[in-house]
Amino acid sequence: MDERTFRSLIEKEMAEYLSETGWIIYSGIDAIKQSSFYVMGLNPKRDNANRPIKDCPTFSSWSAYQHQCWKGCGAPDIRTVTETSCLHRKDNHQNRVLELFSMLNQRPEQVFSANAIFVESDDKYELFNRPDFNQLWAACWRVHRTLLSIIQPQWIICLGKDPSPKSSSFGLLKRELERNGVVRLHEIGNGRWMEGKIDGIQKPLKVIGLHHPSWAPVDGELEEFIKSNLALASPHDS
Repeated sequence: MDERTFRSLIEKEMAEYLSETGWIIYSGIDAIKQSSFYVMGLNPKRDNANRPIKDCPTFSSWSAYQHQCWKGCGAPDIRTVTETSCLHRKDNHQNRVLELFSMLNQRPEQVFSANAIFVESDDKYELFNRPDFNQLWAACWRVHRTLLSIIQPQWIICLGKDPSPKSSSFGLLKRELERNGVVRLHEIGNGRWMEGKIDGIQKPLKVIGLHHPSWAPVDGELEEFIKSNLALASPHDS
């Protein structure tokens, strides 16, 4: 998908929310291609790195986990900043997602990444208490369905594992999978996974939920599962 097509998609599906602040994709525009993985957080935390949805920049060969400053100046791409007093220190969330990419044998900029909801909030309680939350999720979900049809991942990796649709991206996806049948949860280490079908996506999707990286790293049992089951499932990536 090129940038013009991506912008048209956002303008169409997110028309009611273009003036709200947040962030859309956490990988480069060139990561929107067939690949094995699709990383999904919940939504952007309110900070000075975010932009109005209509103005969110896109980059190439880029990852917010590697190249965006979350600890000071809010620079969207620290590679372009030549004069700043900020040390661009990475926070635990960024470092643990980078560790995940290493487990997957992927460079950060290779892995498509986005939040389930593109609009920022102070916390998940503020997000889920929005009176228009269902409409907001429906708009974001239309974007995700289009991207999923292009990327065709073998695994969606959720940063958060709570199965409640009022708590995490994993819970939101569980609700979507349940529209096509019963979904069984499989516990593994400090994570869980499930499998199901989404209308418009050709093959069944496997979805794994990790303990949120802001709070805890992947434990040993889950790391072994990732290396044995996910890292070997990347024939499309280069």
